[in-house]
Amino acid sequence: AYLAVPFIFEALFPAVFNLDIYDDDVSLRYEGGPRDGMVECTLKESSVVARGIPLRLRFSLSEERVSRAVLLGIGCDLKRAAADLHGVARLSKAESRRLCDQINTDQEMRQLVVRAIVDAVSRKLARVPSAIAKEVSIELVGSEYAFVPRRDAFGLEGSSEKWVQKVSEYCFAEARLQEVRFEGEVDDATFTFYFDAAEPVNSDKPGLNVNPEVLCCNFNSEA
Repeated sequence: AYLAVPFIFEALFPAVFNLDIYDDDVSLRYEGGPRDGMVECTLKESSVVARGIPLRLRFSLSEERVSRAVLLGIGCDLKRAAADLHGVARLSKAESRRLCDQINTDQEMRQLVVRAIVDAVSRKLARVPSAIAKEVSIELVGSEYAFVPRRDAFGLEGSSEKWVQKVSEYCFAEARLQEVRFEGEVDDATFTFYFDAAEPVNSDKPGLNVNPEVLCCNFNSEA
């Protein structure tokens, strides 16, 4: 709904907006280079969905306050979750929660972050409905890659029991991932499909997962 009707974002999001951290996410702090001091994290906005809509954000900080925000993506980014972050500077959970509390309670920071989210959704996804209506071709971005989950839990996922990894409080089994975009229409957004080969394809049975499904949308950003 957020992607299909950006005007709802515009009208309602500022009023209900509330960010929190995901316990299974790692927040990164850039050290050195053009992004020195910036923070990147996936935060949840749960005013509509109980487990939250994952929002991957990058913040520029000035005197411990957010001075700029960029929305990098929406949804569960399994490629990032599987990345080797050894040696990368991280924020502690306490630091991440403090940042969320600041954004939620400071009106100026709150408006800045809400505006960054609304602008990205409205501007970068504005051409998606017309691309779908015109049946624009889907273009592959890079090669297909395999997601092999950590063994966080074993249980029913879809139609059978499997090992799954929790990413932003959602569970994912072993799968194939492919990033795509609308050819020549939506240049600054890509979409990642998740395909579980152990599940029926495009089943319409209640209780079964959509397969394949779009897990996340990533926005191109040079910020």
